[in-house]
Amino acid sequence: MKVLAFNGSPRMKKGVTDSLVNTFLEGAASAGAQTEMVYVSKGTIPTELQDAAAAPLISFEEFVRRSNALFKKLIAEYAE
Repeated sequence: MKVLAFNGSPRMKKGVTDSLVNTFLEGAASAGAQTEMVYVSKGTIPTELQDAAAAPLISFEEFVRRSNALFKKLIAEYAE
């Protein structure tokens, strides 16, 4: 099993979010999963997703549609 976590906190490795997500990932790893953390604030998310999040003139439904497509792409690439 592979577990991919997205951390959107601007504090990245210095915040409570990172500690919480790492605790989850450690549990998944101890159960045999391959884990990885992606820090959104580092710009490691494709620019298409960043553009979708920053576009104020699209509907929420359009943002969700674009985000879902990009997450599926990321997950497919990670699964390889």
